[in-house]
Amino acid sequence: DFFVTNDPFAGLSSDHPIRAFSALNNSAKRNEYPEWAWRTFLNSDARKLNKPKLSALIAERIARYPDKAVAQFVHTLSDWIWNVSEQLSVKYPKTFDRIILKTIDVLRSHPNASGTAVVRGSKEPDWTMEAINAPVGKIAQALLKDQRTKYLKVGEGFPDDWAKLRDNLLSLDRDFRRYVLVIFGHYLNWFYDIDPIWTEAEMLSVLDAGDESDQSAIWGGFFWRAEVPKQNLFIKLKQSFLSFVSRQNYAIGGYGRVIAGFILAGWGSRIEASDKRCISNA
Repeated sequence: DFFVTNDPFAGLSSDHPIRAFSALNNSAKRNEYPEWAWRTFLNSDARKLNKPKLSALIAERIARYPDKAVAQFVHTLSDWIWNVSEQLSVKYPKTFDRIILKTIDVLRSHPNASGTAVVRGSKEPDWTMEAINAPVGKIAQALLKDQRTKYLKVGEGFPDDWAKLRDNLLSLDRDFRRYVLVIFGHYLNWFYDIDPIWTEAEMLSVLDAGDESDQSAIWGGFFWRAEVPKQNLFIKLKQSFLSFVSRQNYAIGGYGRVIAGFILAGWGSRIEASDKRCISNA
């Protein structure tokens, strides 16, 4: 019957996940890490229904595998981490930290296996689209779903363990770092609320005097969110923003309306305790 596709390991992964995971572990003992099998197992819809304990067991085992082996299925792994990040960070935060660090190590040691799924070709890079389709972009998003940061207060700063993961991500090279900057730029308002000192030193300083591709990555994430920041951040961003958009054409990339809205929001509001507009008529 040509309408039927036989995929026995997909059925095993769905109906008997412990057996399927045991099969993968038995292969690992023989130093075999078949990409197709890990992809089938981790992509199974049944993984979304797993109890946190099983998710933690999977994460702990993968964290012990050689980087070279994990690199074979790092794209699938990053998707899975993104899906389980909330439950894992609540129930097993240390395991969550270990699998994040493991994935970062794999990205750093095997960059050729860990790139974005978007083919750039000869076009100008679309940093946002590349970031959300790259393993490092998924890991950055998973980190921002960490429930330990959910109830932080304005100016409180970030927990030390979480901050180490954040800084580890930002220490990656070239385009991987830019993909992280896209995701962090998407949450720039939140970063500035929680830790303005770190945000000014590591994000706003890049907008002021950093590499132009790094700037494009942050602005790409920021424009993607399309949210006017609070006035204190708006004032700090204004000069870098106006300087950047004056030499870039973002209308083609779909950001024209966002940029216009940002400018109009500044023009239509007054600086607190002053009669000056945030963005002048000129």
